Amino acid sequence: MCGINGIFSFKSALADAYKSITKMNDSIAHRGPDSEGIFEKDNIILGHRRLSIIDISTISNQPLFGLENRYVLVFNGEIYNYKELKTKINFPYKTNSDSEIIIAAYHKWGYECVNHFNGMFAFAIWDNLEKKLFIARDRVGIKPLYFYNDNDLFIFSSQIKGILSSEKVDIKLNTKQLSNFLKFQTIYTPDTILENINLLEAGSTLTINKSGIKKNKYWELNSSSNNLSTQKYTEITTNIRDLLTNAVEKRMVADVPFGAFLSGGIDSSLMVALMAQTSTQPINTFNINFAEKEYSEAKYAEKIAKKYNTNHHEINLTPTDLLDDIETALNYMDSPSADGINTYVVSKHTRKHNIKMAISGLGGDELFAGYPQFKQMYALNKIRFFDNIPITIRSSIARIISKSTSKAEIEKIANWLTSKKWDINNLYPTFRQQLSDIEVEKLLNKPIIQNISYFDKSTMLNNMSVNEINTYLQHILLRDSDQMSMASSLEVRVPFMDHELIEYVLSIPDKYKYPSKPKKLLIESFPDILTSEIVNRKKMGFVFPWNSWLKNDLFDFIEINLKELENYPEFNIGEINNLWQRFINDDKRVYWTQIWGLVVLGHWLKNINKRK
Repeated sequence: MCGINGIFSFKSALADAYKSITKMNDSIAHRGPDSEGIFEKDNIILGHRRLSIIDISTISNQPLFGLENRYVLVFNGEIYNYKELKTKINFPYKTNSDSEIIIAAYHKWGYECVNHFNGMFAFAIWDNLEKKLFIARDRVGIKPLYFYNDNDLFIFSSQIKGILSSEKVDIKLNTKQLSNFLKFQTIYTPDTILENINLLEAGSTLTINKSGIKKNKYWELNSSSNNLSTQKYTEITTNIRDLLTNAVEKRMVADVPFGAFLSGGIDSSLMVALMAQTSTQPINTFNINFAEKEYSEAKYAEKIAKKYNTNHHEINLTPTDLLDDIETALNYMDSPSADGINTYVVSKHTRKHNIKMAISGLGGDELFAGYPQFKQMYALNKIRFFDNIPITIRSSIARIISKSTSKAEIEKIANWLTSKKWDINNLYPTFRQQLSDIEVEKLLNKPIIQNISYFDKSTMLNNMSVNEINTYLQHILLRDSDQMSMASSLEVRVPFMDHELIEYVLSIPDKYKYPSKPKKLLIESFPDILTSEIVNRKKMGFVFPWNSWLKNDLFDFIEINLKELENYPEFNIGEINNLWQRFINDDKRVYWTQIWGLVVLGHWLKNINKRK
């Protein structure tokens, strides 16, 4: 896990390149505190910050050179099957690192090398012979890669702030995407919050030389063409067990102390159990504990820790501890997000125990139908006849329902009833929207832009999994996991996002996944591990008392950052203040997340303006 930077000139030698790349490296030093490296030649300069996890010797520092310096690599992430690939590729290896296999594979297979990697990665290879730059991002988008291109310069970095630190890019708010941010509290690739900076899509590559840029999509997240309808259920559960066990084992390769986040829920408990089966030493586990019992999962985590004899660390926090961290966490947010504070807190305290890598259960809900919306969407799909009812009648029903109660959930039902078409593109977004289109129209002095299309080429539950991974998981949970864990120089690995496991699970028919209970298929694949005590306890998640904080401890902080939005004519500040007042007055249709998204955006804009 590291941070990478680079600048390529399409026309001439670079001016002040060393100064720019040094500033870029400095801006992401938290991603790689162990070493720094720079390579410069003609019209290319590459920078690297290293967090040493595999082969921690200095010989593996980057930029890494291969084949008599023909290739120069900067790499962020891990290639989990690097040992296996080394047996297949005859190459003059100089290190024991997973980084060097990228150079060897690129030399053997060229652009097709990415198809052979199992891992999380964003890397760039400069070919000194052919004078071209090859950039790639992993299949699911676990590791980020941002870039800027003005036809004179191509600049890339692991973080937006890396690109801005080059001082070669103007800062311009991407106002076209504000409506999507307010609705989903994130922005989907290839766009970002800044108009002239893009995020490379997951499963994509770029080839750059003086002739221009060529983009290629080498992997699509979709329902596999494999037909598993004839497989017996026991075969399917056995295969899931083998694939996930293998995914965990691969992610335990490290030359530094590592551990696992343990909430005591289904996903984290399973990760710890599978790690314990493989390891010869007790696993380090970490759980956040609150004095307030309604927010604490400590007793569940402790039971799992005892069962698998882990070296358990219970991190006891008070609300004051958390409140003190909030602004620091927001300062590390490279891309604004209403989520992520939780990951910052647990990562910060995990790192204090000399842990450099942690395994997370992230992705289990999205892949195995763990959220309530899987069951809801399945039910909605059964009543597609609503499409045949005139929208005028459906709209009348929606208005009656809306007036009958003050509960916010009713708004989603009203949105479903008034959908233009009963399909995934119209129904799915309501599950993840924090603000309705009507509310967004009130808050913005500009039209709503809707340029997002959703996957709709498979069975309903597989459709939901693909859309959950492509949107919420990839653009909020994984992005926040990266930026918030790396703020503390901690690498987080996510076995549920192993592409071989994903491809298999997305081939399984809905009849085996029907969400009569959350994650039914996963639970029944590990009956000896996921006992009733783990499965049947109330799902809590990692939550803080935000409702109370926003109205009390964070009140002044909220007001200051909402006021920042007054500086942008795109916002209707009167309506924003009205939403805030409704929340203060306990309007049940206003969630704390709706307010917090605006606060985070205001804080991010305030920070970005300091760079101008």
